[in-house]
Amino acid sequence: MIRVHPLRLSFAAPRPVVLPEQPGALWRSAIGARLRGDACITGADRCQGCRIAPRCAYAQLFEPPLRAAGLAARFRDPPRPWVLVADNGAKRIEPDAPLELGMTLFADALAHWPALYRALQRLQLGGVPLRLLRAVSHPVDGQPQPAPATPLPAFTLRPPAPPSGPIQVVLETPLRLQRNGRLLKAQQFTADTFLTALLRRIESLDADLPAIDHIALARHSRSAVTLRDPILRWQDADRYSSRQGQRVPLGGLVGHFRLEGDLAPIWPLLWVGQWVHTGKSAVMGLGRYRLIEPDDPAEGVLPIRLADSDRHPWRA
Repeated sequence: MIRVHPLRLSFAAPRPVVLPEQPGALWRSAIGARLRGDACITGADRCQGCRIAPRCAYAQLFEPPLRAAGLAARFRDPPRPWVLVADNGAKRIEPDAPLELGMTLFADALAHWPALYRALQRLQLGGVPLRLLRAVSHPVDGQPQPAPATPLPAFTLRPPAPPSGPIQVVLETPLRLQRNGRLLKAQQFTADTFLTALLRRIESLDADLPAIDHIALARHSRSAVTLRDPILRWQDADRYSSRQGQRVPLGGLVGHFRLEGDLAPIWPLLWVGQWVHTGKSAVMGLGRYRLIEPDDPAEGVLPIRLADSDRHPWRA
């Protein structure tokens, strides 16, 4: 399956930092601004068409080249090969209190970690300079250890055996799925739309993955997998886009639902999706979910099986 490298970053600030409800967008802007300032040597407004872009960490992580012209427009812009995992909820972080951020790099992004690491050491969040206390690497099967300043190794996600019964999916951050250019609301949400979007995202993140039979998987998800007991609601959120000069909506679905039926063919997708997220704006931390056993008495606090706090470093 897909190649990943999860990281846990710890910062401290000399002044209070105020985080919005969905802080991933703020983190992404801060990292992008710092990395662009470090990496860009041309001063061009856009990375597309720049002859340096294939070797530029900023271009590859934030503005990767468009794909083949024969593809539909919505498929030409590739997903960014990383995601942020920030704690939800507006809050004020006092000076020198721990400021934590999860980050997972995928496939080709691993080679650009040295440049990213240097940018993280001189980050400003909301105008407040941060001090990077530590960057910890979390191997998928192994003990956490300090992350080196060199290109990171890839870890392959290998799902455990599929569950014998149903599985519950908990949407931890707003999920933004589209159909015909419009965002799906709770009454339009189906197992098929969720699984199709997840398959498309996983495939697009790693070019070295083996080909998947889309038609067979879609047919199976429609005929053999059932969505039960959905408790979903729309959660509004937004962010300010300096490029557009306005606030941009980030709302999406949160809540939980159960998947029943023959889960074995789709289980690898579901499992890996806990690391890669799904839907629009996943790089900012949206579309994050976890899997739990439906009869868990802790109401979904405990991740299922191997997804413990060491392997999912963003979970407290």
